[in-house]
Amino acid sequence: MIEQEKLSVALAAVEKAQALLIDAQAYNNIERFQKAALQLLLARKSLLDIDQQILTENEQKEVKRAQELLKHLNDTKEFIQSV
Repeated sequence: MIEQEKLSVALAAVEKAQALLIDAQAYNNIERFQKAALQLLLARKSLLDIDQQILTENEQKEVKRAQELLKHLNDTKEFIQSV
């Protein structure tokens, strides 16, 4: 049950990171961008804290999807930083 709670927290963290990154892009604001970057780190940590071996197959798929989304968000963040 604890891993399912961690999963819920991690998925919410990834969604929040996505929303903050979109917001930072829309407003082209360094402060918002820093908040988004911090949330990306928190989301990554949340995903790493999950013991996937005790999750169901569907929950493992959710983790994989969140990891892929997080990877794309990090790529986006890095691109924005380089511009």
